[in-house]
Amino acid sequence: MATTSIAQFVIDTSGEPVEDDEEYFIRPAITGNGGGATFVTGNAPCPLHVGLGTAESTLGLPVVFTPFAPPHDDDDVRLNRDLRVTF
Repeated sequence: MATTSIAQFVIDTSGEPVEDDEEYFIRPAITGNGGGATFVTGNAPCPLHVGLGTAESTLGLPVVFTPFAPPHDDDDVRLNRDLRVTF
């Protein structure tokens, strides 16, 4: 029996496929847990970490997803692919 593996798309909050090299804002899946993804200070050796903004109205920093190994056949981000995430 032959099986075909089709990579599934990552979708945004509107149900549309996430496209590479486009800006997106990362938000908590559950409302009331803070704002968008941003840099926060911590007490570890690294001065900044990625965390959630304190105000739910804060969009946070835009992120861009880029395939790690171009060329790629389309502009859509798919599950189980290596990506570069840039703030």
